[in-house]
Amino acid sequence: MEKAAIPKGPKYPLANIFIKIRKEMKIELNHNNLNRTQ
Repeated sequence: MEKAAIPKGPKYPLANIFIKIRKEMKIELNHNNLNRTQ
């Protein structure tokens, strides 16, 4: 699903950065959820 949203070519570096940030945020959210359950 995410690959379809990525424009082709190096013209859109911001899109790649945005996706990278989103993945990092998801990891942080999962980390926070684990800390809460403990």
